[in-house]
Amino acid sequence: MRAQMKLNLVCGFNKLKGFTNIDILDGCDPDIKIDLEELPWPFPDETFTRIIMSHVMEHLKPWLVIDIVNEAWRVVRGVRRCPRLRGTSHHC
Repeated sequence: MRAQMKLNLVCGFNKLKGFTNIDILDGCDPDIKIDLEELPWPFPDETFTRIIMSHVMEHLKPWLVIDIVNEAWRVVRGVRRCPRLRGTSHHC
């Protein structure tokens, strides 16, 4: 059985224990510095069992959002259910 690997995308200062914490900014000291808008991400297919993307979409170029969600699907494995997208607006 493969290890449980979890990904926290655009972690900012909210680094989560047990997750690989990703951000583009050095100041928040991410585990890995990645620009999510540069595709493909440097992970093999089906690497992670869980991905958190909290308050991310509103910071992305709108024309890249679908490609970025597709990239998240590529690197996640296991349960294939619709991601729960959370933003700052109640109207999302």
